[in-house]
Amino acid sequence: MTVKKLAVALLATLALAAVIASTAAAHPALETNGFWYKNGTKIAAGVKEPITCTNTGNFVLEGHTVDILGTLPFKAQATGLSCPGGKIFNQSSKAGMIGSLRFTGVTGIEPPCEISHGVIQTEAIKGQVWMQESTAKALLRIAPASGTLLAEIGIGNGCALNELHPLKGVIFAEFTNVTFTSALTQPLLFSGPINATAGGALTLDGDPATLTGAAGISLTSGGTLAVNES
Repeated sequence: MTVKKLAVALLATLALAAVIASTAAAHPALETNGFWYKNGTKIAAGVKEPITCTNTGNFVLEGHTVDILGTLPFKAQATGLSCPGGKIFNQSSKAGMIGSLRFTGVTGIEPPCEISHGVIQTEAIKGQVWMQESTAKALLRIAPASGTLLAEIGIGNGCALNELHPLKGVIFAEFTNVTFTSALTQPLLFSGPINATAGGALTLDGDPATLTGAAGISLTSGGTLAVNES
C-alpha cells in the first residue's frame, strides 16, 4: 500500500470512529413512564413503600482531591450501604424513590487515609426509573433532591487536608434483572461506563469521579419487588 493510500485509509478509519463515538454519545438514558410492583401488583399511586438497601459488592469511589496541597489522586472503599428514609412510589406514571444513601466502613485505600467516622452520608436524594435506549436496560437515576451536592466527604490524614470535599452530580445505576422480573431483592450495578453512557456525571472537588459497586433494593415489609418501563 502506498503512503498516500495508507493516509486515506487512516483518515477513513478515524472518521468512522468519530461517527461511532458520536452515535454512542447520542443515546443517553431517557425519562419514561414506569411503575413499581409489589407481589406482582402495581403499587397504588401515592403509596410510599419503605425500602432496604444493601451492599452486595464493595463500593469504590475514585477521583481527585483538591486543596492547598494540590490535586491528589483519591480512592476509597465502602463495605456497607443503607438508605435511611428510603421509600419507593408511583406518581404521575413515574416510578420514583426518596431518601438518602449512607455508605459505611469507608476507608481511603489509595493512598491510605482516614474518612470522617468511616461514613459517607448523602444529602436527600430523588430517584427515578429511566430507560437506557441503546441497551434497553432499566436504570435508576439518583440525583440530589435539590441543587447539585450529593455529599460532603471528610477526608484527612494522608489523602488531603482535614476538611470537607464536595461530591456532586447525577448517578445512574443499572437494574440487572429485565423489567417486570419479580424478586425479593432487585440488584443494581454502578460503574463509570454505565453512568457515562446514560448521561450521568459525578465530580469530586470539581474533577471527574466514578462510583463502582453493586447493591440490592428490597421491600422492608417483605414480598417481591419489580419495576416495569412503559
